[in-house]
Amino acid sequence: MQSDVLKATLATDAVIGTTGSVNTPGSGYVLLHHVMGETDGDRGIWSYVEGGMGSVSVSICKSAQGAGADILTNTEATTKINLAVDKLPHFVSCKLNYPDSGPQHRGTIHIGSERMDEIDIACQESVNGFPSSRPIIEMTIPSVLDQTLCPPGKHVINLFIQYTPYNPSDGSWTDPA
Repeated sequence: MQSDVLKATLATDAVIGTTGSVNTPGSGYVLLHHVMGETDGDRGIWSYVEGGMGSVSVSICKSAQGAGADILTNTEATTKINLAVDKLPHFVSCKLNYPDSGPQHRGTIHIGSERMDEIDIACQESVNGFPSSRPIIEMTIPSVLDQTLCPPGKHVINLFIQYTPYNPSDGSWTDPA
């Protein structure tokens, strides 16, 4: 594998949802986890949960609390932004033209990283207390497959953003400034 763009695209699956770099021990396991995912026996295929991922969290929470577990919130994590939009994004680089959703809306969309060193630099900036100057973003649009998530003609977009410092160098996340 020689292409920096291909390496960086695969590498985002090695760090997404973590606070580690592509050089962090264990990042290979995270990549393997994402590549080995399957749906109905088909590898590399991921599914969306009807009602959104929140329904999985609620189910797990209820089950865990029923077994006596305590649920802790406000712990260190990556940044996730959920958007409600009135139309699907159009990608200038994509020449597909569908009246509604097309295949370009159904997979994971990688934005912002074209080289492995860019991913590592983004991680190091976060470790040093700064938001990544060139963040790595993985976008999914689950509403193209699950219309129960939003009103007709509208969509939900999920953005997983790497990297956000847990302890910002210029203050605290609780400071409104």
